Amino acid sequence: MERDEILAMPAGRDVDCLVAERVMGWTNIRLGPSVNGAPCPVGEGPDGEHGTVPAYSTDIAAAFGVLVKSQEETGCRSYLERNKAFVWEVDLGTATAAVSEFEPQINFDSKRAAALAICRAALLVANETLEPKRETS
Repeated sequence: MERDEILAMPAGRDVDCLVAERVMGWTNIRLGPSVNGAPCPVGEGPDGEHGTVPAYSTDIAAAFGVLVKSQEETGCRSYLERNKAFVWEVDLGTATAAVSEFEPQINFDSKRAAALAICRAALLVANETLEPKRETS
């Protein structure tokens, strides 16, 4: 997955599943029963327990788990900051992502913007380790 694709991904279950698999160590992720009319992804968590994939990209509490895991993986300190332009920026040492509270899907929700910024940065870090570097000529 390309950097621009990751940075353009909207909050939602697609991001949640990618974060669960690539960052948090979930396996066997698939669509489970519908919740509120939408299929809900389920799988096996890193502890081997079967359950629902957390809403990492919209739930700040779940996203903080992603931030901690990414810090452990990179060995870098990270920061999460909201600037005066209502943009949340996350720096995980090897990757940075920013999300504006003005993005249509965010709807001026600062917690949601911060959660998505964390997920995008974590996916960028995971992408660096999962995908081989392309040689340029």
